[in-house]
Amino acid sequence: MNDTLPAKYPRSLLKMIPKEQHADMLMDSANLRLEHIRGDKTITTRQYSRLFSAIVRSLQPSLHGKEDAIFSQFSHYRLILNSMIQAKNLRDAIVMADIYFRKLSADSMAIPMRESTHSVRLEFSYYKDQINEHPWTQHNFSKKNFNCGPGIIGRSVNQWIWHRLLAWLVGEYIDIEDAGISDKEPAHPENYHRLFCTNVSFSQPSYYLTFSSHHLDKPIVQTVESVELMLSSFPEALFDIQYKRRSLFDQISTIINKDLS
Repeated sequence: MNDTLPAKYPRSLLKMIPKEQHADMLMDSANLRLEHIRGDKTITTRQYSRLFSAIVRSLQPSLHGKEDAIFSQFSHYRLILNSMIQAKNLRDAIVMADIYFRKLSADSMAIPMRESTHSVRLEFSYYKDQINEHPWTQHNFSKKNFNCGPGIIGRSVNQWIWHRLLAWLVGEYIDIEDAGISDKEPAHPENYHRLFCTNVSFSQPSYYLTFSSHHLDKPIVQTVESVELMLSSFPEALFDIQYKRRSLFDQISTIINKDLS
């Protein structure tokens, strides 16, 4: 994939690095130099994903101390995805994910599925809202927890990620019929319509995505090895799924919808 991203996005990632760490070492892992991300320059999606993964790994020691290695090796995302790939089809994989969440604690996220004759509604229940925090805070990238950024942007990104993960599990894009957001309509609702490629309703009882129920019978095509590969270069694989010919710049701009540089 040859998509590129504006340099302001990697610059935003670098803001999370503690002062005592050297950005140059992390940039090297993505084959980048500071001069590559100045001004209006662009980088490839692979470079961005490698930088993102390197920064997230670098944050774990300050977040978890001596336990950072164990939380990185057995992160919730790795555990839940390795569980979901054992399912025979997408329906069972979604049920596994929902059960996993519910077993974590009574306050955990949940993703109940509501089936009808021709469609399925996947609902997202978020247990807390960190409305006073910035999305680019370090603890939002802890591997110990399932984290969701604050406010409508954070929850919508989380919703988008789970849609893309489901598509990745079956190896093909899943068209969304409609989407719901429980927050009030924002100043630029068109950005959310573009994000999900469908109509989005606001002030709903819950966050949800609706798609054709025929997808539920599709077999899971991923393996333990592909989970490791996907997580090692996250989020590259999620962008790499066929996405209605939309450019990566359009996708990222829609998700973040503001200059974080």
